[in-house]
Amino acid sequence: MKKILLTILVSAMMFSAASCGTSGNNNGGNSVVKPPVDVEMEQNIGGSFLIKTESTAQLSLVPDATDDVRNELVDYRYREVSARFNCTVSASVVPEDTIVTNLATAAAASGTYADLVELSAAQIYDLYKGGYLTAAQDVAGMDISDEKWGFEGQKEMMTFGNGKTYGFRNTYWAMPIQNVSNILFYNEDLLSKNAVSIPYEYYENGTWNWSAFERICKDITQNTNDLQSVYGFMIPTADYPDFIHAAIYSNGGQRLKEDADGKYVCGYYDSKTMEALDWVNELVTKEQVCYVPGNLDSVDNVDVMSFTDQYTAFLVSDSYTGFYGGDAYPLSVLDDGFRWIEFPEGKSFKGETTAFYTKDDSFLALSKGFRADTKGVVLNAIFEPLNGEDTESWKDFLRTNYFFYEEDAELYFDILKNAVSDHSVLTLNTNSSIDDIFVGVVNGQKTAHEAVEMLEPVVTGLLE
Repeated sequence: MKKILLTILVSAMMFSAASCGTSGNNNGGNSVVKPPVDVEMEQNIGGSFLIKTESTAQLSLVPDATDDVRNELVDYRYREVSARFNCTVSASVVPEDTIVTNLATAAAASGTYADLVELSAAQIYDLYKGGYLTAAQDVAGMDISDEKWGFEGQKEMMTFGNGKTYGFRNTYWAMPIQNVSNILFYNEDLLSKNAVSIPYEYYENGTWNWSAFERICKDITQNTNDLQSVYGFMIPTADYPDFIHAAIYSNGGQRLKEDADGKYVCGYYDSKTMEALDWVNELVTKEQVCYVPGNLDSVDNVDVMSFTDQYTAFLVSDSYTGFYGGDAYPLSVLDDGFRWIEFPEGKSFKGETTAFYTKDDSFLALSKGFRADTKGVVLNAIFEPLNGEDTESWKDFLRTNYFFYEEDAELYFDILKNAVSDHSVLTLNTNSSIDDIFVGVVNGQKTAHEAVEMLEPVVTGLLE
């Protein structure tokens, strides 16, 4: 059922500078009148609760200078919690390198640069290795198993070698919007215009798999009714390897797996990975359903541009592409023809969803200087549902403002709940090598078996 958008999608997600969470804001030169906070002090925690984020999105932890209702709710929450615990809650946007450097410096001096930071999973993992973070399990009154702090796959991603969790989410706010990878975007209008089946029809009857996807790609590539050629998807390359990784995970392949001793080892050395690589090779070389842009090496985001310019019917990416409202991105260009679905299941897939969380997804983390014995109560209070909302309201907000179709929104919520970690934070230094090897199979330069044999010592060597 199609939804009517109550908010202009582009303006909702355009990136802009944000200001301090509790400082005075200006809007069009006029002072913003903030509603007064009338609460009694519950506990005298004192001091400051400092939040630092690299994100400059309007829907972030930092209330900006607009009249956006949700940002106003966040600003009110910070002032409310400040009054309840006699402390000063503030949030600010800081370059990511500055956050990382200052956290390390403060930890060395036994000081506190920030209590809470928002960074990518990869950055948080590096901070964990440096000993600059506090584990969620060490915070008094914080139950990390609560869905308030994220879904299981997200916490799996951020639980490291000592078994403790160092990154989490603020589920009930829907801001910043939660990201997940291995999403397949499609142009419904383009498919319909060429009398090609719609992926969601297969999904509804339980047959959304590689065969269905291949059938659609072949139909759209062969049955183009206008002068511009259309293909299934853009050819995967070392710079744009998302389709290859999606195929591997959609067939039950994985970057890492645990051995009998509970130690991570290379997970690519199996038939599932080889089967996926051979399938991609067949799509590229035999079926020839891939678009090869002439500007492949000279233009950024050429995979997205190929999709919005309607040279391709499908785009594999993360959900960030679907939420970002820049003028050249699918959300703005394709309007209600813009749809999404999880990547189709491979022959050997046994999980709940083919989507996963990856190293680029953003998380919250607590600094080493965080007072885990006393400030947990402040942290808990900040990330309760915003005023006038409950634990399900974040879904209503996203349904109304970021999805054209009810079924797409529900699929997103299911994916968030069921997605797992791809363990990419543990193998950052091998990512480019992995992609080069995979592309060699896609282009027919090596066999899938040769590829996985090359990968095993690379990945295993990094982990030792």
